[in-house]
Amino acid sequence: MSNRAIAGTTAILLTATISGTAAAQESQTGPVLPIAYQYDLPYPKTDGDPKIVTVRHNAEGLSIAHIHPASEDTPLMSDDPDDFDLSSSAMFLAGPATDGRIVSPEPIAGGVLVKESPVTLEEGQRYADGEVYDPELDGEMASWSIEDLETSFAPGDDDRVIAGLEAEHHQLTVSYNLTRYDRDGEVRDQQTVSSTRDFWFADSLPYSPLQIIPNAYDSAYFTTSGIEVLDEAIHELVADDMRDLGAVVAQEGEGPAGLAGISAISRVEAAEAFLPETLAEIPVLPVEQADVMLGALFVTEMLKESERIPEGGRLNLSIGPDLSVDTGRAAWREMSNGDFGIALYPEEGTAKGSVLLLMRPVNGTPDAGTYEVTRAMSRSALSEMDEAELEAYANKFQPMGMVRRDGQDFVVIDFKSGSVTIDESSDGKISGSVDATLKLVAIDGSGETALFDVTGDFMAVEGLDARFRSPVARVMRR
Repeated sequence: MSNRAIAGTTAILLTATISGTAAAQESQTGPVLPIAYQYDLPYPKTDGDPKIVTVRHNAEGLSIAHIHPASEDTPLMSDDPDDFDLSSSAMFLAGPATDGRIVSPEPIAGGVLVKESPVTLEEGQRYADGEVYDPELDGEMASWSIEDLETSFAPGDDDRVIAGLEAEHHQLTVSYNLTRYDRDGEVRDQQTVSSTRDFWFADSLPYSPLQIIPNAYDSAYFTTSGIEVLDEAIHELVADDMRDLGAVVAQEGEGPAGLAGISAISRVEAAEAFLPETLAEIPVLPVEQADVMLGALFVTEMLKESERIPEGGRLNLSIGPDLSVDTGRAAWREMSNGDFGIALYPEEGTAKGSVLLLMRPVNGTPDAGTYEVTRAMSRSALSEMDEAELEAYANKFQPMGMVRRDGQDFVVIDFKSGSVTIDESSDGKISGSVDATLKLVAIDGSGETALFDVTGDFMAVEGLDARFRSPVARVMRR
């Protein structure tokens, strides 16, 4: 194995750790996929109920991990996506659809995957909360930086048989210089960190990044720093070496408070079949648009509860070439920070199942007039604007929501052109019209986009039962 000193990381944070001792099983000459194996959690939760992790592999390269009480059966897998809970925070996936990286479904809209991309962890750069330190946004936070990060894998001399599997011993050594800064940016301490972790690999089973989840709970699965993003960077660095060696069937190293963190496979068995189609209906969002799309999905999920939109309003819309609204509800609300929104909810017609929120940030209930439209933007993009640019942006209407067409859901992320007109606002009712072009993104992971013209009028009543806060309002508080 070669030494390396360049690190990369993903934005995924892990929240589980596992340890245990290996239980003897009959020898196995090679994997018969699909296959499942389990690790025991060494540190019980406060309720004393021990946890285990079950990892499954199929022949197509997909692996799924569930963390669950040892007293309960592992959640079943099948080709029916309705058979398991995709919103569980104790479920992790890795495979071709995730580019081999660990993904835990976001609990929005019943479970959504964000397709992550590697992010460079730059030596000497200050970080706070795992992201590049920004003095304007993170000025009240402590931060850290590293230099001279090096990793190396070397064969060990303690080969074992674990759960009936022949396992080769290898040692990972990690070293780096760590500098921590206080809230004023002054150096708080500097130290040289060096740690060694022992791994046992079985080439009779395929590697999956989910095999490191057992030691992730203590934030010390590659180092003892407690900095999760640094551990993820190291995993990104050594993943190819680990993949070449086979499955991680045991690992040992220093854990929380100096305790030994040990995890090992305790059971290997055949698993029920599951295919990539099992997960075909999970929305997959490209990371570049995830912030905006997750916000739109959150609003959509909330507004799909029709009782949140009171009766009394009316709606007459045409969306795209073949979607129309015969009957629908329309309601509005102004938040305490000035965020204003009109929710449009088709109840009949070919656009039934869609929902649209026309939002104007921080400026309160609009007066009569015609307003420009714009796209929804992430907080990071808005943070780069100056005050005048933010004020001009906030005066425009932006869309959030989802349009359903031919059984396919598209998240609304942009007004490409057009306007929203407010004709009258009195007695708690706001009437107006919209004539604009929407940009939408499919949530099937394809990244497919579509442009739909939306035209029509509405009469919205006050009383929208929904809470929303624009990224603009967050940035303007800085």
